[in-house]
Amino acid sequence: MTHINHRLNIIEHFHRYWRLSADMLTPLTDCPFFSGAFTSLFRHIADVVTAAEHLKSDRDPAEWWHALIMAALLHDIGKLDPNFQQAVANRQHAAGDENELSHNVLALFLLDEQLFSKQVKEPESVLSAIVFHHWRDYYVDLIMGNRIDDIKSKAEEILSRAGEWMDWLQDLREQLQDIAQKHDIDFNVIKLNKKLLQYFCHNSLLDSGLVMPPYTLALLPQRLKNEIAATTEQFRVFITGNLMRCDHFASQVESGDLDLQLKDIEYACFPSYEALAATMCFDNGREPWQKQFFDRNKALQNSNLILLAPTGAGKTEFAYLWGAGRKNFFLLPMQAAVNSIFTRTEKLLSKAGADFQGHVSLLHGNAAIERRSHYRQQGEKIPEEQREGEIGRFVAMARHFAEPYIIATADQVAPAALRYPGYERTYAVLMDSALIIDEVQAYNPKAAAIITYLLTSVASLGGRVLLMTATLPPFIKKTISNRMSLSDQQVVNVLEQDITELAPVIDTVLHKIDFYLYETQQDHKETEVLNKLAQRLLDELKQDKKILAIFNTVKRAQAFYQCVRRLSDAELYQDNIILLHSRFTIDDKKDIEDTVVNKKMPNSPKRPAGGCLVISTQIVEASLNIDADILYTELCPIDSLLQRMGRVFRRFVHAGMADDLVKPNIIILLDRYKWGSGLLSSKRSVYDDDLIKVTLACLLMAANKIMLANDDVKQFCQNGFRSILDEPKQSKKGVKLPENVFILQTALQQTFTLDASQKDKLINQVYSLLAELESSYIRDYYDTLETLEYGYCADKLRDAQRIFREVSNVDVIPTARLADFIKKVEKWLKQDKKDFSSFQEQIINSSVISVPYNTGRKAFNDLTAWQKVMDLAEDQDKALRHRLERWLGNIQIVEADYGKELGLMLKENKNGTSREQVYE
Repeated sequence: MTHINHRLNIIEHFHRYWRLSADMLTPLTDCPFFSGAFTSLFRHIADVVTAAEHLKSDRDPAEWWHALIMAALLHDIGKLDPNFQQAVANRQHAAGDENELSHNVLALFLLDEQLFSKQVKEPESVLSAIVFHHWRDYYVDLIMGNRIDDIKSKAEEILSRAGEWMDWLQDLREQLQDIAQKHDIDFNVIKLNKKLLQYFCHNSLLDSGLVMPPYTLALLPQRLKNEIAATTEQFRVFITGNLMRCDHFASQVESGDLDLQLKDIEYACFPSYEALAATMCFDNGREPWQKQFFDRNKALQNSNLILLAPTGAGKTEFAYLWGAGRKNFFLLPMQAAVNSIFTRTEKLLSKAGADFQGHVSLLHGNAAIERRSHYRQQGEKIPEEQREGEIGRFVAMARHFAEPYIIATADQVAPAALRYPGYERTYAVLMDSALIIDEVQAYNPKAAAIITYLLTSVASLGGRVLLMTATLPPFIKKTISNRMSLSDQQVVNVLEQDITELAPVIDTVLHKIDFYLYETQQDHKETEVLNKLAQRLLDELKQDKKILAIFNTVKRAQAFYQCVRRLSDAELYQDNIILLHSRFTIDDKKDIEDTVVNKKMPNSPKRPAGGCLVISTQIVEASLNIDADILYTELCPIDSLLQRMGRVFRRFVHAGMADDLVKPNIIILLDRYKWGSGLLSSKRSVYDDDLIKVTLACLLMAANKIMLANDDVKQFCQNGFRSILDEPKQSKKGVKLPENVFILQTALQQTFTLDASQKDKLINQVYSLLAELESSYIRDYYDTLETLEYGYCADKLRDAQRIFREVSNVDVIPTARLADFIKKVEKWLKQDKKDFSSFQEQIINSSVISVPYNTGRKAFNDLTAWQKVMDLAEDQDKALRHRLERWLGNIQIVEADYGKELGLMLKENKNGTSREQVYE
């Protein structure tokens, strides 16, 4: 105990200066352990309580809000600990010191648990919210008793100074008395609990039975978890999540960095159904079909729904009306799509009333960059400091879920379904909101399972959910419907509705399909294949066509672009042939997207004249609002194929100018000998092999207008029907196939059309067959869902995001850009403002590219970006060097070229074989 007493004596002087007054916001210049402004403990507690008051709504029981206020009042009383105070004075992060019990755990010792239990509903949940409102990695050991000596030591330390602790607690009670009385709380609940301290001298945290460990609970067997009442879990999430939310927001306000007030924690002003519907009415006064639908089905506006509607039918407007009167979360797969919906929502709300202008949040990794771009495009001459302040506030409001509309990429919200420590903050907002998920088919099976679990868990907590999509695999629709007990009326298929307004969208045939066959039996023929295809597209370009060519890999898109440029008239077509993929820097990619969407291929009846050729990858499937005359695409899964087709012939139907299709406008590229992998692009498949095979089989049946028995199609897929030129009744492996399978060969020579209804049937057919094949694609979905049901918890938020994205990507700087990168860092270090925002805008956005780890790893030169610039930062203060190391330490240097036309080009291996670049 000697070392403990010595330490307490050292900081005793500090406590004489540290008082709990509300106006204590000035520096303690006389204190030997502290310098600089800080917020007093009382003021912070008062701020968290005030934030909770601003959150309060009538939708939740009054006793829930009372419990939240109680938690807010008591959550930080452990900060009275002298060790914590010394760490604050020394500007250390005390809560992260694993050698000390964190302040939130100490709250257990400073409460009268019996009086506490009489004042709140379900005291175990409320006390757990207080004790675990910050989570540390070592808490599992603490809870399970592996660190019982640490608890014992702390309990003995407090008991040895019991008199001083009681004095400090009395000070705190006096300061909190007014707040406690205002909310009918007996402030005597704050007390030194000697009995409990003595108990913890001999027992573990779990033995006490006072708290419910939040992230170990999920590991209990399913049968035990099912016994926990749904209302108990709702209450626990409500208290825990909202306490975190209030605590984080109060700290943000107290930092003084942004123009924020406590009342900004929730802008609880939502446009009404009537106000939103009025903004959608046509100039002739005719009401949109979405309003007519909800007027006929009023009960569905307050129900969980699945909406199936083709591209251009107005799903987003449907979602606006469905979510009227509540906070709305719009989750989409791609940043470009999020940016587009954000702009649409801003325009809509500005028409709905002045109260809603400026109250839409944009939430994704590059939201600040997007906002700066907005200011530049608008030409708004705002002083830089004011502009940066507004951008900072804009980003903070999004991260705190403060605005009535949050438009986000799914990876910002959906990982909460993996229940990482602190996930309750997200769930607490969602349980009182309207959650809209768009285009679930864009995710891989594991991510789709996470989305499914998110939808069902939010609905079980009392939130409302809407899944809307143009294409939905039947097994996902069935799973969601069953788990949420949706009625037939709650699954709204626009194709089955009698909606006159949508007749052009549903009935008009927009796509006529043809197959383009090529052969690559030998590698030397590959260049010949590309040249022939390139010349065909250039001939189309001479006819002023707007052409979209989509390849499944970056490598193939780059190779084809180079081929086209070699064959084209450089002067005539220089600005009309564009390459777009994911291997550009953020700045360059944004410039290319802007050119394609706004200048070359906009989805508008008033498109600029002249042809263009955009060569791209999957990145354009659902993210860019473009409209092409003709699409050339490699074979891909049916969902992706239909999304790609949705980029073609869009403007005419909306303007009532649809013409009969004479020539095919969808050309599917198919290798006669490699179709089994679905690729010209690569020797290994980007997509699930079974999904590719079944997609092709169903397309061929649609072309020939036949329907084979499922067993025949399964044989077609399973027996490696690798060459579609084989003699009838015999495949290359010598396996005899049914004669009618070979009828499919003739379909390759035919063109065929697909309307919206036929596309819907095609989706159902593909996934029904895939289920019979017992494909790993569907197994991955169900296995992931089952894992979540049985209580999987991610260790950290970043782990949950990695799992959701299935990211094995690494950020890299190509050697071709290295000198420029170093110069920019050197320049940045000389300026006054050295925050991450300026670092990202000036350096990261123009230097760093994200690539799959397996693609880039052999090109690493064993140096990181930090190692390249660490000498430049030698004279900087320690804190800045630490930040730079954190920002740059995981960015690899790769042997690669880079250009604004081609993007990243990894150099060849020593043996001369190039590294494949797969995915977007």
